[in-house]
Amino acid sequence: MSAIFDFDSFPRLETPRLILREATPGDAQDLFEFYRDPQMTRYVTCGVHLTIDVTLAFLAWMADAFQKKDSIRWGYELKETGNLIGSGGLHFWKRNIRCAEVGYHIGPPYWGGGYATEALRAIVAFGFEHMDLNRIEGKHTAGNVGSGRVMLKTGFRYEGTLRQREVKDGLIEDSLWYSILREEYEQPAG
Repeated sequence: MSAIFDFDSFPRLETPRLILREATPGDAQDLFEFYRDPQMTRYVTCGVHLTIDVTLAFLAWMADAFQKKDSIRWGYELKETGNLIGSGGLHFWKRNIRCAEVGYHIGPPYWGGGYATEALRAIVAFGFEHMDLNRIEGKHTAGNVGSGRVMLKTGFRYEGTLRQREVKDGLIEDSLWYSILREEYEQPAG
């Protein structure tokens, strides 16, 4: 493990097809195209972005969370086009127990292409190798089986369902929880 990440500068990660980088207001239009699509936000608690101002506020939240040293959320830039196709990161960093929560979104045109798994693998590696995490957890609302598959492919284990734990569009829904521990990352099963 290298020195613990200190939030002095935004880290850039690279995978075979993606560059994970800081998302800026200049990326708002790319992200707005996805977040205004009800299909994209069907399982996302932030809801549909009705205007680009909502997307700009989301980008401001990302920047503010980084400034507060609480979270880091990358924009996923597709190397082939230079456009953002989604975002994701590590949130709610609990340093005392060395734990953080992942969150990620991919635009519908890119679903099923393995981009979410590719990005999540890079994020998990960053968490264990640069944030000294011992546990990374993730969740999705009931019905979002694609998100569950992404976590399982990345080495997470299903832990259980918290009944009526999330609110989405005024409805209370179940939340399915997963985690990966440092020891599982360092010594994958198989």
